[in-house]
Amino acid sequence: MIHGSVTSRHLCSNLDKEAVHFQMCNLSNLTGIRNAIALEHFGSVDQSEWSMKTLSLVKHTGEALKNTKLASLAKKYFSIPPEKLFYYPSILSSIQKMIEEDKVDASELVPARSRAG
Repeated sequence: MIHGSVTSRHLCSNLDKEAVHFQMCNLSNLTGIRNAIALEHFGSVDQSEWSMKTLSLVKHTGEALKNTKLASLAKKYFSIPPEKLFYYPSILSSIQKMIEEDKVDASELVPARSRAG
């Protein structure tokens, strides 16, 4: 394995000689690479200034989820233990709307506490 490179095989069973190898970055300048990544994600190369608040990631494109995916996620929401719900945004109005529009069956939405038993 060559550091800083990627080996790509059509199948994991392909021989090494059939693989394609390409260099991802020039390892002669690791400090420059590290600084560029730090600046892009944290706005600073000083590690003492890094935090989750300064972390900057690319925003999601905002694609709308299909109704089937929303219904699936609504069912999974109720499997979250009540003591962990504070971490998640309130989606009760969204779920209520889906129930009213018959996109999800309310009988399938069983809180986690009721399932253990």
